[in-house]
Amino acid sequence: MKDDIQDLLKHATKLQNQMQEAQTKLEQQDVVGAAGGGLVEVIMNGRHDVSNVKISEEVMDDKDILEDLIAGAINDAVRKVDKISQEALENMAVAMPNMNIPNFMR
Repeated sequence: MKDDIQDLLKHATKLQNQMQEAQTKLEQQDVVGAAGGGLVEVIMNGRHDVSNVKISEEVMDDKDILEDLIAGAINDAVRKVDKISQEALENMAVAMPNMNIPNFMR
């Protein structure tokens, strides 16, 4: 029983380290969100911090369209970050079949 608890703690520590590494990697990864066929682009990292916004001159004169395109580009970037995060967690779950956790990430 003592060995079982030690093994469980070892697996938990390994899982925690892998999750931290994945989180750090995700935070450093940039994605590009776009709207209007690229008229507006937003660069966002895995922490959802926006580092750059590019706006085409074509939309500078229409405030309403510009606002919609900026919102769309941000939403596109957020979806991409969330997808990358979800895929990373799913890959970790697949890589740990010995953890025997039912319905993990499903």
